[in-house]
Amino acid sequence: MSATGRDSSRESATSGRSATTSRGPVDREPREATIIDVPARLLEAVAAWDAIGRPAQAATEYDKAGWLAAFPAHGDLLRSLPARLNRADTRRITQALLERGDVIEAFLVSQIWGYGRRGYGPYRVRRILDRPEAEKCLRSAYLALATECPVAAFEAFADEHRIAGLGPSFFTKFIFFADQTGRAVVLDEYVGAWLAQHAAVRIRLHPARSSVYRTYLTLLERWAAALKLPVDAVEQLIFAAEAVTRPRNDWVLEEVG
Repeated sequence: MSATGRDSSRESATSGRSATTSRGPVDREPREATIIDVPARLLEAVAAWDAIGRPAQAATEYDKAGWLAAFPAHGDLLRSLPARLNRADTRRITQALLERGDVIEAFLVSQIWGYGRRGYGPYRVRRILDRPEAEKCLRSAYLALATECPVAAFEAFADEHRIAGLGPSFFTKFIFFADQTGRAVVLDEYVGAWLAQHAAVRIRLHPARSSVYRTYLTLLERWAAALKLPVDAVEQLIFAAEAVTRPRNDWVLEEVG
């Protein structure tokens, strides 16, 4: 059963009308005051997800040996990680590390999940963490998240506490797993591409701007409310819908059973 059948009172949000125009995607960012109907393709994705029992996103495989070679000082952590990381385990491990004050290892776990089987992940993350400002910036961004909100953490990473080589596609993964409010979601190129094609909304990731993340969160929160889903489930469905169109994609939804 699709989300439309469970929420018929929200006709404007679930009518199946896409925000696209006859001329294609509109070159604009979402405005907080603008209500954009749930796109038809998202309704289809929810219905398909319902049909297979609403599985979680598949756990990602990664090259543990490659990460151990790049981060020998964190060998105890890396050897303790499961061979495949799913969202729930990554969040649990990340938040446990943050509770004991280990922001570096918490960030590392979030990036292992983010890079998955991509072999260049250890090299890129090693370059980021080798920067002298890295730990201070990570701590400052996490403090903004813990004491304020996900948008404040995004602003920290994008502005005063920017780390060279770390963009929003990957620092929002850290924000997502570190957040305990359930409001943060990942914003990356896959999500941006899907929004441009199916919701007539162009999200510019570069330069990173907290105003863009704020309006993106507002948009997904409205769709999540209309669909009666957690906001991260909406992001997961959007990401998965785009990911299956990409070659050699390792981010898909696994079927129940």
